[in-house]
Amino acid sequence: MFKRIGKFLRETRVELSKVTWPTRREVISQTYVLIILCLVMGLIIGVMDFGIGKAVDFAFTIGR
Repeated sequence: MFKRIGKFLRETRVELSKVTWPTRREVISQTYVLIILCLVMGLIIGVMDFGIGKAVDFAFTIGR
């Protein structure tokens, strides 16, 4: 069992050495893009929620 764990850890280290890690500048710029995308999507979903809520309220008040 310990041999398999050791083999796994060695293979993991070899695979991690093959990874091309992003630079600090790339990480920061991608983080900004993600934050802006989340804000835009939140705004879109909020506007849609508000509009659908108003439409449902309107539909139920017409029936009175």
